[in-house]
Amino acid sequence: MIVPGVRVGKWTLALTLDDFQRMHGYAVRTYVMAGVPPAADAVHDHFMFRWDRVPVTAAVFIGRKQVEFLQTGFLMPEGHLYRTDRGLAFLARRWKIVQAYGRPTAEMTPHPLEVRLIYDHLGIAFGLDMAGRAHTISIFRPGTASRFWHLL
Repeated sequence: MIVPGVRVGKWTLALTLDDFQRMHGYAVRTYVMAGVPPAADAVHDHFMFRWDRVPVTAAVFIGRKQVEFLQTGFLMPEGHLYRTDRGLAFLARRWKIVQAYGRPTAEMTPHPLEVRLIYDHLGIAFGLDMAGRAHTISIFRPGTASRFWHLL
């Protein structure tokens, strides 16, 4: 289950990067540059950590160990099996997301083929493909979305 502001499955925002590495070993680390697609709406550069056979990635700010947000996606191992606390699965349509969670705090376009719906007060964001279907879900601590994305 995906619980906004708390967890994706057994992986929680209370875990540190060291915790993830103890659980899963060393990760593939990707440097994400703010302002450049696919993170054109990002505020800060950050690192995304990915592990084989683990359905989540963990994001940390450079030089930090605290996990800032977790992300899972339809194409990740077993990621397609997760549902949100309100029953939404991957490939849910935009109208279903809005029906379940209401009007988003912000709607961003990180690159021309994606829209991000951000629910800051809940701690969840949905990445939608150009057909309006959810392909990624990110969770973060409620009220902290402006630390990651420009909420225009």
